[in-house]
Amino acid sequence: MEIGRNQMHQPNNAEIKARSYNMATLIQAELRRLPFVTEECCIHRVSKRLLNIHRTAYEPQLISIGPFHHGRKDLKPMEQFKLQFLRRFIARINRQRLSYKDVVETALMCWETRARNCYEDFANNMNSHDFVRMMLVDGCFIVEFLVSVYGICPQTQSTSTSRVDPLVFKAMNINLYHDLIMLENQLPFFVLQDLFDLIIRGTDNSFTLVDILHKFFGDNFMKHNCETPQNKPPKENIRHLVYFLCFYYSPTNGDIIECNNNKSLLLPPSITELHEAGVILEKGSTDNILNVTFKDGVLKIPPFEIHGLFEIYMRNLMAFENFQGVNGNQSYAIHYVLFLGALISREKDSSLLMKKGIITNLIGGSDEEVSNMFNNIGKGVTFQGHFYYEDVSKDLHKHCKTRRNRWMASLRRDYCNTPWATISLLAAIFVTFFIFLQTIFSGIRFGMNPHMYHI
Repeated sequence: MEIGRNQMHQPNNAEIKARSYNMATLIQAELRRLPFVTEECCIHRVSKRLLNIHRTAYEPQLISIGPFHHGRKDLKPMEQFKLQFLRRFIARINRQRLSYKDVVETALMCWETRARNCYEDFANNMNSHDFVRMMLVDGCFIVEFLVSVYGICPQTQSTSTSRVDPLVFKAMNINLYHDLIMLENQLPFFVLQDLFDLIIRGTDNSFTLVDILHKFFGDNFMKHNCETPQNKPPKENIRHLVYFLCFYYSPTNGDIIECNNNKSLLLPPSITELHEAGVILEKGSTDNILNVTFKDGVLKIPPFEIHGLFEIYMRNLMAFENFQGVNGNQSYAIHYVLFLGALISREKDSSLLMKKGIITNLIGGSDEEVSNMFNNIGKGVTFQGHFYYEDVSKDLHKHCKTRRNRWMASLRRDYCNTPWATISLLAAIFVTFFIFLQTIFSGIRFGMNPHMYHI
């Protein structure tokens, strides 16, 4: 064996240089094939960890938008549906004396490179023709879908060839809403904005695409959850539809907290624990859904609805926040869900919130199913930065640890829960006090005349 080792070939300097050159060349070629990560990257693939928890919440079930799910066999039937909307879009711009060829030319010159940079893990998987065609078909579908639903722009005159079957449209739109709000199913916002600008050119339309999206989200995702924000985000700052949804989960300017290195996560006690400690639950203001307050023993939570789209849009919003660190590296939707998940840890918690009108359950099912949803919806997401509700959580824990608060809550719950119970308690206190006074006076009389009771 020793002889064999000594006889092993020892490479000379020339061979080492040749091998190192070849290896370096291969590595450099591999690096060139990697997609560039730029600040424009905003449309991400959902992590495998989240997909394993609830795959159907992140993958479209009916229609594909963008490159990530383009070409899936189970989604191909909807391609004809998108082309119907494309035909309507072309009819609109023809009325503006615009040619669809001009739109394609604009897409090739201005969109392609910028749009590719918006997608994570996507470099040259599609050639230029297929990529631009996909962006045009999907973009025209979304814009035409929005303006058709809300009637912002006048309809085309050729209704016989451009009208989509209203029964098919009505049957599918709820599923479309699910898919349009998924993170992996997005188009860059500037594509939608450019297409929208084309169809309103030369009209007296006063609505913007931001106005339409506020109505879209208000009607389908945030209905009765909060008021439409008065300050609308500038279109230059919007990246896609999920990013637009973040605006509803942003605090007012005065409430924005600075990001720091404090990564502690102090979650609040459950609603049941708070109730047993005498905390009073009330509906809070609807001007901002994040505005949970606790003052003078009263916890105010803005009311919200749990509807068929609630879990889908919350999961995708949190998945996006995990990547972006939006709002100054703060993930407010994640903080909001973690806070609610701690409050609603069991069936009784959700029941109490529904009795107070804070939660409106529109999906049916039991109180336990509602609590289970909140327990599971925050799994797999990453907590970042300073916890937005840390001060509220501290105050709630402090209130629960005070014995006097728990004793007073027990007194109200066990002896003052009905008017008759309150009257009985007051009567018992009065009788006890009367007997106590009688005992004192008897003692005083006995002290003044000790022979009075002598036998």
